[in-house]
Amino acid sequence: MTPAAELTELCRRIDAIERGYEYLLAYAAQGRRDDRGTETRARLLDMHAALEGLEQVLAGAFPAADPVPPAAPADPDPAAGAAGLNHLPDASPAAGTRRDAGAGSSLDSAPFLTATAEDARKARGAIAFVLNREAISSLLVDNLNASIHLRALLTDLFLVDQGFKSAGADGR
Repeated sequence: MTPAAELTELCRRIDAIERGYEYLLAYAAQGRRDDRGTETRARLLDMHAALEGLEQVLAGAFPAADPVPPAAPADPDPAAGAAGLNHLPDASPAAGTRRDAGAGSSLDSAPFLTATAEDARKARGAIAFVLNREAISSLLVDNLNASIHLRALLTDLFLVDQGFKSAGADGR
């Protein structure tokens, strides 16, 4: 798949996850003891499916996000003495970093994309845990919504989505 197609797929998945979360917020407020007669399982399954393989979709959508090799550490600062402080590595382009990264640059975004993929894995596990329950109560969903794993993922995806909108990357 081309990076543009991967980006379109990523946007589709983000939309599915955000729609599912909005549904779950409303469901959590209903005070239900179980999910009979609701779309809750279907929405959770949609979210679960959207999270499957998200790491590969992220990598395909951002192929230039390979981490910049770190510069070799500088010699210790003799003035730092016992504190053991070192000079910061040279920040010139020759040292493997750039200070002038601008629009379209993906420098240093690899750690964020790696964290997003890990957050997706954890959130997917939490969703699977809920899906494996015989009854899905509003309280259970409220606790899922409060899960740090789901919240971290949503925050990551909101950032990615807003980055697309700000840059006009997907025309939305």
